[in-house]
Amino acid sequence: MFKKILVATDGSDIDQRAVTLSVEFAASINAELVFAFVAFPYTVVGSQFPVPSGTLPTHAEHEKSNREQAHRIFRLAEQIAKAASVQFKTVTLNNAQPWRGLLQIASSESCELICMASHGRGGLSALLLGSETQKVLTHSHLPVLVVR
Repeated sequence: MFKKILVATDGSDIDQRAVTLSVEFAASINAELVFAFVAFPYTVVGSQFPVPSGTLPTHAEHEKSNREQAHRIFRLAEQIAKAASVQFKTVTLNNAQPWRGLLQIASSESCELICMASHGRGGLSALLLGSETQKVLTHSHLPVLVVR
């Protein structure tokens, strides 16, 4: 069946539920997990407006912040997987479009299933922000398990 499962996480409570369920599922079918976090890349917006010196982080500071955030996000996922004796790895990728980053990781890691949470945004928020889960569902060639 599935031997390698990508688990998208951003550290939110609903994502922790997806992590827990995916670890249980992986343990039951002897699959490996790839915990994935997509961070926003360093960008400098609008050079036409003056910005006070020292108010924007440097590229190095931004990358350090992304690494620290990924470490915090993966810590609990790693503990849950280790407790269940499930093999795993963690992957962080910078991409301004998280759904694209997740599909890129799934492809490069040869995953056969994507597990992710539905954050349940509705109404105007979902319309304006879009749903990363919906975009993965729309563009993925892999099966997607959505946790609510």
